[in-house]
Amino acid sequence: MRGFLLLSILLIAAMLLTGSLTQEYVQTVDSSGSSYVEETRDLSVVLQLFPEGTIGQISQACVSNPALGCSVSGTSVTTRIYLSPDSGYCSVSTEYGLPFTTTTLTVNKLPNDRFDEAFLNLLTAAGLPSGKSRAVSIDLRDKENNAVKAAAFKDAGIGLTYAAVMPNGYTETVDLVELLADSSPIVVRTQELNVWLISLIAGVLVLGAFALSFFQKKKKKR
Repeated sequence: MRGFLLLSILLIAAMLLTGSLTQEYVQTVDSSGSSYVEETRDLSVVLQLFPEGTIGQISQACVSNPALGCSVSGTSVTTRIYLSPDSGYCSVSTEYGLPFTTTTLTVNKLPNDRFDEAFLNLLTAAGLPSGKSRAVSIDLRDKENNAVKAAAFKDAGIGLTYAAVMPNGYTETVDLVELLADSSPIVVRTQELNVWLISLIAGVLVLGAFALSFFQKKKKKR
């Protein structure tokens, strides 16, 4: 039992320090600027160190407690967190122009601290050893530290991707390892027709045409 506990602690530490073989982030943004982000961790490598049935325990915890915001597919675990427009991790701006409305998502920090906390809560709910998260968010503008992280991820063969799903359904995916090497925020910009403004202008023009026609007819009668 003591050996299993020690192994579990080392395994959890390894997951928190290096993540897993692959990690995927998907951020879905709504028109209000709020969003939710899903992180998917491939645990196929680290699960080999756990007793058989561990992934089943995690899956059962997700099914039994929807508040955990998680799901399991094969050996991959997905957790979900919600971000408000003033969360500090990202910002969403909208410019109403003619004929297009432009929406811009800027991701300055990765909420990996929130995800590590959520994952540890999941392990606890599944009856597995866990601890207290010491993770901090990754500032995508931190050139010095990000270069070190990118090199470490490449050496370990860890793949990281980040996909942004905009309010109009447009999706853009970036390679986080390459992005960290360049150390720059994630910026996704979309444009769509400003239907409301176009309809308003069209309505004004139609009313203007009717008014002009009315006055011209009235003038002719005189």
